[in-house]
Amino acid sequence: MARIENIGPTSRDRFNAEIRRMSDGQLVGQELAQQGAINVIAWLLKQGCTEANAAAALDSLRVNAQLLREEKRRRGGAPLFTDDQTEFN
Repeated sequence: MARIENIGPTSRDRFNAEIRRMSDGQLVGQELAQQGAINVIAWLLKQGCTEANAAAALDSLRVNAQLLREEKRRRGGAPLFTDDQTEFN
């Protein structure tokens, strides 16, 4: 299963050192995670960052993630993520 590492608040130099140690696959995963985070924050800022908008976005993303997992299994593969990695309900 893929895992997105959360190294917490950090400096640019420390983050750069972390990514230099990553494998190519880990680097792709981090690139995807960063781009996804950029997109969702930009969307929330454009729509208005309210709890209702954030919850609606999260619900939509969870539905899409489940569809992606189901399609991956249909094709005979294993999903990168077996469940959603969040604690917000």
